[in-house]
Amino acid sequence: MTVTAEKWTPPLDTGQLGRMLTLMRAWAVDADDLLDDVGDAVEDPPPRGADRDALAARLRGHLDKLSSLALEHSADGEYARTLVEASQTGRSVPVHEDGEPSLFRLGWTVSELLDSLVAANVVRGVE
Repeated sequence: MTVTAEKWTPPLDTGQLGRMLTLMRAWAVDADDLLDDVGDAVEDPPPRGADRDALAARLRGHLDKLSSLALEHSADGEYARTLVEASQTGRSVPVHEDGEPSLFRLGWTVSELLDSLVAANVVRGVE
């Protein structure tokens, strides 16, 4: 007796898989870039003009990624929740021309949230 099986078809075509891979790579945490941005945010004097605005946008992007990871993995309990709340506030605070207080706060929050995720073994490979 011969049994004929249906031909298997993948759930996504190559274009859809390529797009998914691109999105996943874009969402990965690049610790080197993140730490460079944190260093730039806390340096004295802070960046000015377009550099300041670009740095603030990158820091907010880092906060989005790290906050999502912290919430998904419940990293380090109450402290992580406090940092996530601070990151939500930090995303909505405008970075003024002097830039210093709000950039410093954004950078500090990114750094602390990363440390919390590393301690909880959610993010690896950061030294």
